[in-house]
Amino acid sequence: MKIGIFSKSEVKPELKEDIEKYGFQYSEKKPNIIISIGGDGTYLRSERKWPGIPKLIVKDSSVCVKCETDDLGKALEKIKKKDYKIKENIKLETNIKRKKLKCVNEFSFRNRYATTALRFYLWVNGDRTDEIIGDGLIFATPFGSTAYYKSVGGEEFEKGIGIGFNNPTVRMKDLVVKEDSKIEFKINRGDAVFNADNNPRIISLENGDIIRVKKSKEVSKIVDI
Repeated sequence: MKIGIFSKSEVKPELKEDIEKYGFQYSEKKPNIIISIGGDGTYLRSERKWPGIPKLIVKDSSVCVKCETDDLGKALEKIKKKDYKIKENIKLETNIKRKKLKCVNEFSFRNRYATTALRFYLWVNGDRTDEIIGDGLIFATPFGSTAYYKSVGGEEFEKGIGIGFNNPTVRMKDLVVKEDSKIEFKINRGDAVFNADNNPRIISLENGDIIRVKKSKEVSKIVDI
């Protein structure tokens, strides 16, 4: 089995030796499993680099809600004994200006400047809201429901797609809709940006833009030990 490592810092030679000590081949070319060493953010970056390849999330950070363990040796022993499962989690996707974006945790649509609110509509399966005035929207997966989505008042959920309202002028409860729902929003007024997970690549949006969000055919895979 080929195992690679993704870390928030340079991968130390000792870590590669640990991989080989347990009888695996260390490789970053078509690995069977990636070990993500760091925190939640490190895992998200590893998924962008190696989408769809199973990830074992090992804690080496003060913030890691999704970490399976902080003991790499114990984890490798379990993998060697095939004492693990692969969990699949949905991703979301959208196309913006001919660019396809996918996320593991959430998409965030928000105002570029904190001093100016946005005006926008939201459609779910053809039903449109009244015009919403606020800082934006968050579209979350069940996996990401413990992250940014939760910070704006969304409740954790196990199935579906979560839609959170970021600081609207009229109080709005978060929505959890079916995975196959047709979701879109339109910017009526305001300087807005859009991003996926913790990706530093930010996309600017313009008045009149209509963005569609849906479940992706691609999934993320977590090694559960």
